This record gives sequence, C-alpha cells and structure tokens, in this order.
Amino acid sequence: MLYSLRSRSGLGHSLLLVGLMCGCSSAPRVVNFAAPSPVAVAPVAVTPAPAAPVKLVAVAAPVAPAAKPASPALGVLPHWSPNDVVKLSSSPATAVPAKPAVASTAVAVAPRPLNVMTVNLEHHDKPFELQTVAAQLKANAAHTPDFVFCQEVLFNRGEAEDSTADVFAKEMGYHVRGTKRTSDREGIAILSKYPIDYYDSINLKSQTSRLLLGFRRVSTMAETTVPGVGKVRLVNVHFTNWGFETHVRREQLRETLEWAAARERTAPAALTFLAGDFNAEPDFAEMALIKDRKVTGPLAFRDSNGSAFSQGGRGSPNKRIDFIFVSGANLPAFSGEELLWKSGVPTADGGSFYLSDHLAVLHHYVMAPAATTPAPTKAPKPMITATPMAPVAD
Repeated sequence: MLYSLRSRSGLGHSLLLVGLMCGCSSAPRVVNFAAPSPVAVAPVAVTPAPAAPVKLVAVAAPVAPAAKPASPALGVLPHWSPNDVVKLSSSPATAVPAKPAVASTAVAVAPRPLNVMTVNLEHHDKPFELQTVAAQLKANAAHTPDFVFCQEVLFNRGEAEDSTADVFAKEMGYHVRGTKRTSDREGIAILSKYPIDYYDSINLKSQTSRLLLGFRRVSTMAETTVPGVGKVRLVNVHFTNWGFETHVRREQLRETLEWAAARERTAPAALTFLAGDFNAEPDFAEMALIKDRKVTGPLAFRDSNGSAFSQGGRGSPNKRIDFIFVSGANLPAFSGEELLWKSGVPTADGGSFYLSDHLAVLHHYVMAPAATTPAPTKAPKPMITATPMAPVAD
C-alpha cells in the first residue's frame, strides 16, 4: 500500500510513505504504520506602525507542537524483529487478546497390585490338580499371582506339555521357562503373566555328595517387563535338602546371589525377586548371606516373610523353608502374606486334595502411585492490527 502526502507550505515537496512487506515467520504478526499528524503552520501576520513608515517585519506565528506518537494500540509493535511479517490493514484498530496458558495438571495413577507366589509341586504329575489350582487362582483377582516360582517340577512327561510347569502355565494362560536337573527328571521353572524377555540358568558348583543321594541343584533366572513397573527379574532356587549340609547350601546361595548381582550390574531391573524352596529355616546361618551386601552387591533384599510354617506333614506343616525376597530402588509396599491350601485344595464335588507337602506362599505388593505431568500448552502471541492514517489533503 502506498500513500502520498503533500506539504501545506506550498514548497512543492512531497512526503512519501511506503509500506514494506518483508520476511516471514512461523507466527506472523500484523504491524501497521500510522503517518504522524500534520504540522499546522500559521500565515505570516503584518502589522503597520501608527507613526512613520517602518520596514515591514515578518513575524511567524509559533509552530504548533507535533502530535504525540501513536500508541502501540494504533499500530506500533513494541518488539519487532526482521522475521516478522509486516502488513498494513484498513480494518479498525483491534487488539486480539492472548489466550491464557493452560495450566499443567498432574494425573495420578492408581496403585498397582503385584502378587508373587512360590510353590513346591512335589514332582506330582496330575493335570487335574493343576487345572483345579489354576481355576481357583484365576477366580479371585486378589489371589491371582503375576509370577509363580515352581520347584520339584517333573520334566520329560512324554506329552504335549513337556513338564508339569508347562501344564500349570497352560491352565493359567501364562508364559513359562524351566530347567531340568542333570541328575534326574526334576527341575525348577518360572511362570509369568507377562512375556519372558530373558532367561538363564546355572548348574551350581557346590553339590551334595552322590553318596548321600544328592540331586544336582540348579538356579534359574527370568526377566520380564511389567507395565507401570519396568524390568522385573525373577530368581528361582531349590537348594540341597540335608539339614546338616549348611556349608553346601551356603555356597549354593552365595553362587546364586553373586550370579544375580552380576546380571544386575549389566542389566539393572526395577525389581528383583528371589524366591523358592531354600531348605533352610530363617535362623540358619546361611540365610544371613541374603542381607550381606558384600555378596549381593547392588541388590538389597527386603524380607517380609512371616513365621508361619510352610512345609511338613499334609495339614500340619512344622517348619518354614519357602521364602520370597525383593530388591529394588522403588520397593513396592508389602500388603500381606498368605499360605494357601493348608487344609487341602477343595474340588467342585466337595472333596479336596493336597497339592504338595509344601504350602504355596503368596505375597501381595502394591506399587506406589506415580504421577504424569503433561507439558503445558503455550499461549499464542498477541496480534495487533490498526487503521493507517488517511492521506493528508492538498
């Protein structure tokens, strides 16, 4: 847009006002220029003297002060940069108010329950019993474990499911990995509600003498990813059963803990569960290794186990040897322990059966609620428009 202004002074000079369009930006601003108010010039006044003629003296009337510059609301943008788009508008002066910024809101995430179970299956191969147990565990969400540590799992069944842990996992609808001992058909396995991302096992160096009919013990490890928690590591154990072989169990536990610690240094997990049949009671000397940071390194296990007996005669256990421990930077709150099926597993026909000479140990945890904070919405920059001054008439 081009405007031409002519002076009232009659000198024939012209004042030219040009609107330039320059640059571009991702958020253009509209800027309008206003020509300053014209300066009024009064005509020369000549007053004759009453006496003798005198030379005429031209006296110019004082020039009226220039009008104050237009305010920013009339088109002057306080912060202009070369990348702004400059436009002239013929619309009435309007200031577009900026929308207020949307405040950030913290969205609370509900606490997440996490259930962990360990059970010695006593090398039974009775699919109906595992089907019944699975149905009961799934029927009550409060009792449904996310993970199951199994010991005395029977392998080489000669069926579609190679092990009793496979049968159990099928009935639960879970993922499973297990390892058979080299000495016989038994071994240990881990069931997981979530896909297993990593699995490993170790044949322990410390073993009971074969003269004592000792089995070749193994420890296993699985890792999975739990929504809202992250990587969870599961370490399953079943140590030598002779009560007097404390030195053997100590070395089996030490080797397992050092193995888990090495993995933690390589691939840190949000939580690490150590569980299984330790064949050691709480006050046995070897159990102190679980709290020995010289052995566990980055793992600091919390012990929330109760004192109720977990193994012995069916219906009358007399010692506690099955445990669950947990380590992590953000430990879940422990909400309780249950020992299942002391009076047997009930069946639909009113009967019952004993799954094992061990009771299943079930621990309940609750992950602390987290909060997610969305990024605040940025307020748009204000846009100011104004009407340009009309050309000055001749």
